[in-house]
Amino acid sequence: MALDHALEAFKLEKISLQFNQGVVNSDKGVPPGWVGIEVVKDATQDEVDPKGCHKSEPPEVRQGSMDQISVRGGCYVSGEVLHLIRCSSAAVEAFRAGTSEVRPDSPALLYVLAHELAHLHQNRRGEFSGRIETIDLHKPKAVRLQQLEQSCAPGLITKEEEADDIALRILKRLLPAPPYRETVFSAKGSMYWNIDRIRLAANEWNRVNLARLNQETVPVHDTFNPNKPISLPATPKLVKSASRRFLCDVLKPTKGSIRYPVRQSTHPSAEARLRKIADVLSASASGLSDSDGSQTFHSIAQLQEGVSPIFAFLDREFGAYAANVHGEICSAVNGGLVEQMCR
Repeated sequence: MALDHALEAFKLEKISLQFNQGVVNSDKGVPPGWVGIEVVKDATQDEVDPKGCHKSEPPEVRQGSMDQISVRGGCYVSGEVLHLIRCSSAAVEAFRAGTSEVRPDSPALLYVLAHELAHLHQNRRGEFSGRIETIDLHKPKAVRLQQLEQSCAPGLITKEEEADDIALRILKRLLPAPPYRETVFSAKGSMYWNIDRIRLAANEWNRVNLARLNQETVPVHDTFNPNKPISLPATPKLVKSASRRFLCDVLKPTKGSIRYPVRQSTHPSAEARLRKIADVLSASASGLSDSDGSQTFHSIAQLQEGVSPIFAFLDREFGAYAANVHGEICSAVNGGLVEQMCR
């Protein structure tokens, strides 16, 4: 399982933890010197009884305030017990997208668990996910500008980036070998395939989150939508144009709402994470063999090994584009130039 693989890799990487064994959903508690993982079903407050148990099966997460046991950010290190990681069952299913008895284990789930173990190495609480901001266009311009200013405020992100870096060290060590190696592809192709699988899992987790928040009908603004056509690598002119379009779309309308990924402040954005994953794992793939895959599906393997590096390039360049757009937006907001730009 991913937890055991990650713990062994931490030991091999000489990254200190106060334990080297783990247990998942133990009804006997977590033994001394072990790390525990609780996978919990999320629910709103009106769906649980005073003991925290679901009133009905199967529970459905509807719009409303979530109960105290639910996990909002995918997985997090418990604040009460620094040897306990709690994960949403919906998040675990999303991170395991594409995994089955005959498919290799999930690189996305390994990445998330390694990130949380890195927080235990740091001896601090951490939560995997950042957030998506929603701007209500019915509100006065001054309120919308204030919301943008708050999202542009500097924050402490160093520890989260450090946890991501540690998680990527674990992936670099484990992904080239079973149970993460896809033998249909060459070693190089398998590494690129794992990058693809992490991206697909991230998309699934985003879909699940939107469904929980009843926001599936409000797409992210086109400026930050990776599925919209855009020329990459993005030129400075394109970045300036995209940031201006976003700011004017925030200020000019008087109805509806706009959703957008908040700039990195306490957590790396999804785009930033995918960019780093593509950078690090693509570099790792470059040193692997491209001729040792199975011959059974050779034509499929050849197609995948030609296409996956392109997707990795898009991940990398879209992450750079999004970071630059955020920079332009915050420069205009902090410099008081937005009203002037959108007359």
